[in-house]
Amino acid sequence: TVLSVFAVFSGFAGIVVILRPVEFNWGALAALGGALALAINAVMVRMLPTQQSTLHRLFLSYLLVLPVAAVLFIWEGLALEPRVVVGAVGSGVLILGYSITVLLAYRDVDANQVTSAEYTGLIWAVAIGWVWFAEVPDLWFVVGSLMIVVPLVWLGLDQRRRALRYRLPE
Repeated sequence: TVLSVFAVFSGFAGIVVILRPVEFNWGALAALGGALALAINAVMVRMLPTQQSTLHRLFLSYLLVLPVAAVLFIWEGLALEPRVVVGAVGSGVLILGYSITVLLAYRDVDANQVTSAEYTGLIWAVAIGWVWFAEVPDLWFVVGSLMIVVPLVWLGLDQRRRALRYRLPE
């Protein structure tokens, strides 16, 4: 629906408002490329055959990431330190758990609902930074958060209204 598309674009714009990128360098381009890859993945995951298991879908997704990660690792040329490896493995396990839950969500609801809900992760990241690291959110955080949350609430209310309308006898 138009409202669903609005929620997705408003959420993305809300993220841009919160982050306020001031320059484009390799890091910013890498983040943009990652966001583009996630967006393509969100659309394409619905096209995978339904007989494929969640594990098979994750295997395909991560198999495609390994060559890129290997190239970046070689390019950096850093030595492996145990604390870095432990952090990377821990991060990988958490990302894998996240990916499983997202794939299960894509199986049960529309992709736009999952994508829009994923935008709220940035709000939680800032909230954790506020509580644990005393980083005080500013006005731009509030504006960006509203751009993320308000369309989600509006979309939820619209879907509930539609569901109630279809249940009522005519």
